[in-house]
Amino acid sequence: MLSAEDPLIPVPIELDSYVAWAMHEDSTVDVWSVRSRYFHEFAPRMAGFDSLGTPLIPPDTHVLDHLARVWDLVDEDTAAHRPAAATVACPVEELECDLCESRARYETPVLNRGETVPIYACLDCTRAHGDPVLGPGSSVYLMYEDEIPQRVRKVCDEIRDLQGKNSIWSSTTGPEPAEGPAGGDRAASVIQSLRSIIREEMNAVRSDAERMVERFELGEDGKYSLTRSEYDAYVGLVTRANRLKSALDESADGSSSRQAQPAPTMERSTTSVVGTTTALARSDQDPLTLDAKAVSVRLRSLWVGAIGPMLEEHEHDLAEVWSRASLQRVGSELVISAPMNFGEGDPLDDEHGATLKTLITQESGGVITTVTYQYADRPLPKLRRARTHSLDIYHPEDAAAPDCTALAAALAGKLVGAGAHAKPVLAQLTVAGASKFRLWLAAPTEADRKAVGSTPGAAADLHLAIAAIQRGQPLYDIVVDPQSWQRYPKLELG
Repeated sequence: MLSAEDPLIPVPIELDSYVAWAMHEDSTVDVWSVRSRYFHEFAPRMAGFDSLGTPLIPPDTHVLDHLARVWDLVDEDTAAHRPAAATVACPVEELECDLCESRARYETPVLNRGETVPIYACLDCTRAHGDPVLGPGSSVYLMYEDEIPQRVRKVCDEIRDLQGKNSIWSSTTGPEPAEGPAGGDRAASVIQSLRSIIREEMNAVRSDAERMVERFELGEDGKYSLTRSEYDAYVGLVTRANRLKSALDESADGSSSRQAQPAPTMERSTTSVVGTTTALARSDQDPLTLDAKAVSVRLRSLWVGAIGPMLEEHEHDLAEVWSRASLQRVGSELVISAPMNFGEGDPLDDEHGATLKTLITQESGGVITTVTYQYADRPLPKLRRARTHSLDIYHPEDAAAPDCTALAAALAGKLVGAGAHAKPVLAQLTVAGASKFRLWLAAPTEADRKAVGSTPGAAADLHLAIAAIQRGQPLYDIVVDPQSWQRYPKLELG
């Protein structure tokens, strides 16, 4: 529900309570690391596209959260103690796609010559090259002023009215305050407010970059020794600060000198499987509404359970490195990164590669139409718990993930004390996928998934059981997919 009393997104636990709980669990933990973990774990993340590639627009609560922070609709102390909804942003001017110069729809990270850089991208370019996830460190959906829902506008105007300030909208739909600047004075006031907002954000980003540098280790040669993830994060912060500086300079003289950047060189060997998808019959168990998480679970199971053994059986070029590969979905494309350089050749350009592509397309229900091999010329960054998300497919460190059947047995053992009402509901779930830090449960229908949340005690029992297995804040999802559900035994709860 949108509320003028609390325009920020709701959180299941307050920061202070979370810190107190963490310190009670482990008195040696650093308070600032706990605070950082809190903001990462409770920051909203969502799929940017459904299984058909249709954009998923962030909910009104996320839009209101963004506007509340940008326009000071909530006090700074409250905002500083709540994770921001970094899934959406409302630019004050039209932005261009850095790749094709059409209207930008996302700010998204892309790979350019082995480095990840943020760019503005239109819908098609984001599907082709961007990050399909919305949230911190991933993509941001750009919602322009004329697209902001009226109910969000109404709540913003209610707050501004209580503050005795003008409506933030340039249109006449918002209420006019009894007093305040009008005409040119009002426009000048808005511009000044925007400059102040940009300046504050720029300084905050620069401070983050400076604090990050302080943590880097300086080698004997006088150079910093950085991991890939540290380098990517630093480059992202510096790029963001430079863009904010440019926006600040442009707002000072009223000009718009921003030029589209050259299109990043996507150095990958790409093999299209569009032609094969039309020949694949969609199973009755492959509904058109299969969501992105379910697709990721299927691809994880396929890669580990079928494709890996197939490559080894036929002594394929990828047989030695398939378990050390990283799989990432980018829209309708599946990117396979591995530490083996094939030069100008394409390791998927043979009969076994064709079988691999067909299996991936079929298993994804036709969602994946392109499979790409990319040489990982640098070691893949170490997998960190806080950097994982629900759309992960496979990382080399997942090779040590527990077997789903064994994990289901362990989970069932932790649920022996579940309530009488909760047990029949939880017994309908299966463990459909597991990574080093996460697990995915499958339910046969949406009603079964919702029953976990609506049945007294079921969600709490499941949460505590997974926490006992993962030994930390539980990281899990429940996907609706009859096919994944049927592949594994249900939780034996008696």
